Amino acid sequence: MLVSHDRTFLDRTVTDVVELDEFTHRATWFGGGWQAYRDERELARRHARERYEEYEAKRSNLAGRAQRGASGPRRVCRRPRSGRPTTTSSSSTSR
Repeated sequence: MLVSHDRTFLDRTVTDVVELDEFTHRATWFGGGWQAYRDERELARRHARERYEEYEAKRSNLAGRAQRGASGPRRVCRRPRSGRPTTTSSSSTSR
């Protein structure tokens, strides 16, 4: 085991990296040395960012649709006495 802040030294000597996650308390093993570890972490961050941006775009789209739907005309389905449903707009529904 080796602990160092000297990245040049780490690039020359390290063959594997074990990352200890401070939140999950799990260890993740990376093979290929210090630079391979850094590259893999950067790729993971990029993928996480892309997933978040996709989530945020979908969330924003759904929120916008919900806002437009809440302020637009509502459709009400009423059953006439004959038993078959009919659909009418609530703004033009008369009794």
